[in-house]
Amino acid sequence: FAPNTTRHLIGSVQLYLSWLYKCGHLEKDPEPIIANFERPKVPDTLPRYLLPEVDVLLQKHLEESKNIVAIALNLMRRIGIRIGDLRNLQYDCLRENERGYWYIKIPLGKLNNERLFPLDEKSLVLAKKLKTLSRKHNGGRIPEKLVIHPRGKPPGDTDYYYVLYEISEKIR
Repeated sequence: FAPNTTRHLIGSVQLYLSWLYKCGHLEKDPEPIIANFERPKVPDTLPRYLLPEVDVLLQKHLEESKNIVAIALNLMRRIGIRIGDLRNLQYDCLRENERGYWYIKIPLGKLNNERLFPLDEKSLVLAKKLKTLSRKHNGGRIPEKLVIHPRGKPPGDTDYYYVLYEISEKIR
């Protein structure tokens, strides 16, 4: 088995043995034995990269889509933020400095700090488009989050992954 599979199986057996003991099906507590059982190390691998030609196709599909989730993914791709950061963007995340440059404010996240990302003209247009669509999807009221699905709620992880899955199928 692969290291991840082995780790999962060992954890399942440990959990099952603990449950059997709690239910009274085992006389001795298995914890001293199973707590010290060594699990295989999982290799630390880098994420797979996109080939440049695939990235161009991905951007093309994101730009052509009218789906708010695809528009949000396009913004994410253009400015280089994580999907968790994208999901946490507040409606009022756009900032303009005294010199007329626009930024997007990323709230506290994985790095436990707030960050400002500079926006080029295309990214600014995408962010403003998201604001307009989200407000429309929220019944004309200002929503809390930047991205609001037509169902009236922020999209979940599955919504983002589904759009990426659809696009990857088209690219194939």
